[in-house]
Amino acid sequence: MDKTKICANCRKPLGYYQSRYCERCAPYCYRALSRTRHILRQKRKTNPFFTSPISGCKVCGKIKYKSEFYPQLGYATCKACKNELRKKAYTPRPPREKKKPAPRLCECGTELRKGQRSCFTCVKRRGLERARARMKNVRASGKKSKPVRSLEAKRRRSSKNKDRRAHLKRNLLYSLTEEQWQDTLSRFDNKCAYCGSPWEHKDHFIPMSKRGGYTRDNIVPACATCNSALKGDKLPGEFVGNIQAYKIAHTLGVH
Repeated sequence: MDKTKICANCRKPLGYYQSRYCERCAPYCYRALSRTRHILRQKRKTNPFFTSPISGCKVCGKIKYKSEFYPQLGYATCKACKNELRKKAYTPRPPREKKKPAPRLCECGTELRKGQRSCFTCVKRRGLERARARMKNVRASGKKSKPVRSLEAKRRRSSKNKDRRAHLKRNLLYSLTEEQWQDTLSRFDNKCAYCGSPWEHKDHFIPMSKRGGYTRDNIVPACATCNSALKGDKLPGEFVGNIQAYKIAHTLGVH
């Protein structure tokens, strides 16, 4: 028996290393073969009747093709019957209705927002009631109510607190009392320590920038011109000279 291999296309004998097609037919034949296989795969996907029929469906009794069955179920029930059985077995629950919480109402009947305890009107009304009750108790006890501070008094107090915070922030002493200040004014006859004009401001004899605190031996009366415009951040010797500065220190009681 002759075992010579021949080309599957042109029927010519093949060489030792050639398996199916000769050198001339191989480029065209392999390309045609792969194209044919691709067409067959596409037909199997799109055409349900491309394959041969198998045993019928156990539910409807009809003979159908492979594409109409679920292969993982053993080709016993077709897809249409299986889907119908699933629909009958599954009864979807009706959607639950979300219950809205009952609206919270204030004493006066106003609807409250989230996190709100009472409306603005009720809060204002309760505050007025408490104030009236407090005033009524004060009148009944015979005690005098606190006097209302004037706007000027509030400004002076605010300015004093601001100065105190500035001194404490720089770790400076803040110990001048009202009695000590009146004593200092009497020493300088209520006049500017530098020029002799009527005093207007309290001035740091040694500036705050040079570690001068708000104490009895460092605060002197001064007019607005000397304190703000002329002296500024200077030391007493630089501003009025050493002799005048020594006289002011002696009057102030600093030795």
